[in-house]
Amino acid sequence: MALFGGRRDVSLIKSINRELVNRYIDTEIVLYKLNLQSTKTNIYNESNNKFYYQPVRLHSLITRDARTSTSDDYGIDTARTAQFAFFKPELAERNVVLEVGDVIYHDAKYYEIDNLSYAQEYFAGKDELTDLGYTQSERGGFGLDISVVVEAHITRMNMIQIEPVRSGINKTNQVPRNL
Repeated sequence: MALFGGRRDVSLIKSINRELVNRYIDTEIVLYKLNLQSTKTNIYNESNNKFYYQPVRLHSLITRDARTSTSDDYGIDTARTAQFAFFKPELAERNVVLEVGDVIYHDAKYYEIDNLSYAQEYFAGKDELTDLGYTQSERGGFGLDISVVVEAHITRMNMIQIEPVRSGINKTNQVPRNL
């Protein structure tokens, strides 16, 4: 049996991480999960109308990369990528499953998830669910899978259809009559 990494140690690490991320760092994002059952696609697997589940607020550690600019015949375009790290036990407690294509709202910008890396960081070098050193009854909670890291890029608001960005013409005339 391992000396460190047992249930009490895992409980301590969970409480410290939860307090650190939720109380002291306190960087919130909003997660929009794509509702695939309600979103109808055409033969090219494209959709004119996207539907999302109710947004969920989550705490995250965020690393933003530098902006890059490209220029072509249509003008200058800027891009930015970011990494969002989530505390995996909190995601499990809230029944949140991150997937490629979900949208994250942070700092007045929408980021679309490109890549997920589950099971990358372990406390005590072990994951209690996949540790092969013990039988099922002997495992006893040694180790912990700590985080989920998501890579995302800034996406255009008209592509995700969460907020209306273009309205064409004014639908109602709101001109005051007493002028």
